[in-house]
Amino acid sequence: MKKIVVPDFEAGERLDAWLVQQDSKRSRSAFQKHIKEGGILVNGKKPKAHYILKEGDVVEIEKAASKASLKAVKPDVPDVAIVDETDEYLVINKPSGLLVHPAPSQKTSTLVDFLLAHAPKIKGVGDAKERPGIVHRLDREASGLMVVAKTKKAYAHLKKQFQAHEIKKEYLALVYGKPSKDFDLIDTPIGRKKGKGRMSARAEAQEGDKDARTHFDVLERFPQAAFIKVRTETGRMHQVRVHMKSIGHPLVGDDLYAGTKHETPSLRNTRLFLHAATLGFTDLSGAWREYHSELPPELESVVETLRKKHAKA
Repeated sequence: MKKIVVPDFEAGERLDAWLVQQDSKRSRSAFQKHIKEGGILVNGKKPKAHYILKEGDVVEIEKAASKASLKAVKPDVPDVAIVDETDEYLVINKPSGLLVHPAPSQKTSTLVDFLLAHAPKIKGVGDAKERPGIVHRLDREASGLMVVAKTKKAYAHLKKQFQAHEIKKEYLALVYGKPSKDFDLIDTPIGRKKGKGRMSARAEAQEGDKDARTHFDVLERFPQAAFIKVRTETGRMHQVRVHMKSIGHPLVGDDLYAGTKHETPSLRNTRLFLHAATLGFTDLSGAWREYHSELPPELESVVETLRKKHAKA
């Protein structure tokens, strides 16, 4: 029986959906059946498939007797840009469209495939073998900087900083509309939205919600959008996307939270405009390390188009 301790950045997810992330070769329905049959335990007890995981939960997974739901996955190793590498950690620039680790219905390669090919020794680092070295994540549609631990000592060191909110994380984003303030702090808890498969920011916290704080500064204003810099104190699922939507300014290209009602011709068919541009942390020697990443060309071109149109107006 395999045991996995749920990390902070995966708390708040449904058990059955989370299990598929641990083993993409099995379907969600197969895991639901496995749960019902008692093959999955959480903290030593039989849970419901819709159980919402909490940080520190111990999930025990008994090997399934049936292989009927197994699907062979032979991913190609993706090409990922390495920003910096030491004996302790690896800083990469994740491209948009690449999953960090396996997810439901996923048949393509992930960042994990790259990590294992590039540094096989990472395999034994972390709380779960399916997420070797991963101490935080970035949405599939987002791009930008991530740090990956290469040793168990570095993993514990980085994980502690993330849990204490000591990591510097700044993003560049484009939002619909005209924010009323040039800078502000959004300080509302975030929790899973029932029956919707997404997150929600709420004025009053409900059971299972987590505190979340997002700072933003408007860098440029355009008639239909604003280019902003965002700094997150916490690392909740979809935090930037959910918080900006909560104040009426969802991210451009966000199919999950923005929909199409905000679209204009110049912003149509744009990928999620969210890029992790700055990442800072303390290494094992106590030295502060900070990295920066410029906007990918496809996002820079969107901003340039808006600038030109605004200049002509």
